[in-house]
Amino acid sequence: MFETASKEGLLDHKFILQKAARDLVNEKLHSDPLLNPKSHDSSSPLYINTNDTINRNSTASVAVFHGVSEREKAHLATMWILLGQPVCTVAVPLWANASDIPPELTGPHTAALNDFSRALASHLYPDQRGNLYQYLNISRLLQYGRDGVLNRLLKIENEVFTRTEKKLKEWEKKKPGHQDIIDFEKEISAWVLESLKKSFPDI
Repeated sequence: MFETASKEGLLDHKFILQKAARDLVNEKLHSDPLLNPKSHDSSSPLYINTNDTINRNSTASVAVFHGVSEREKAHLATMWILLGQPVCTVAVPLWANASDIPPELTGPHTAALNDFSRALASHLYPDQRGNLYQYLNISRLLQYGRDGVLNRLLKIENEVFTRTEKKLKEWEKKKPGHQDIIDFEKEISAWVLESLKKSFPDI
């Protein structure tokens, strides 16, 4: 996967977060449920076992560090975090210079963003009997609200990428202050959680 992406010039943080981390291919079965999916009948949904995929039912989070090659631009190095199972959450950016965590990503017991991710996971893994908790409802992933859970997550995440890239260009021209970074972290994290709630009103 990574070799192909590298040859095609596609290997970057977006590829790792959106493609690799959310990969649902079972190599032993040579199957990718996201390619040419059959028509889904809600009365007879398609399930896959995610115990042997990169995106596993047990995956708790993903972190990707997007570094820079020039020391004087070290403040632009970004940590992207998927808090929760990748197909149930959206990537948000963090920076070491902030030395602070947005409230949506932390808490005394759990984080609000992770709570939402777990609720969405319960929707995608509806049967908890025996080992059935390992089975992802692909029909819901691809057809929730007609456009699917994954498409709605990626729409939000792509907007996060767009806003962050714009901010990084500003910071490249003028190094941000400590509070500037904290403010943007809080702004983007709050927007993500609010967008998720609006996109999945019944979760």
